[in-house]
Amino acid sequence: MYIADTGNNRVVEVTAAGVASVLNVGSPGGTALFQPNSVAVDGAGDLFIADTGNNRVVGVTAAGVASVLSVGAPGGLTQKVSMAWQWMRREMSTLRTSKTAEL
Repeated sequence: MYIADTGNNRVVEVTAAGVASVLNVGSPGGTALFQPNSVAVDGAGDLFIADTGNNRVVGVTAAGVASVLSVGAPGGLTQKVSMAWQWMRREMSTLRTSKTAEL
């Protein structure tokens, strides 16, 4: 499980055993994460981070390689970032629903 730790400008990974560690994504595009707001993982294990403070989406492959996938203008998101954001929200909603149903 991944947690967007917005106030500390980082993403935290929590294993099934409950061990938490800070995910080191470096500084993709020359800029560190700033106010990451949401995270989502696809079927291949790739991570997508809504790096809200930098108006961009950062991708991290299952192999740990980070890159900037899309950048928006300050104060507004590009269409790609907006679409990625919507996808992430839908995926997170699905995850919450399935986890709630299992409880």
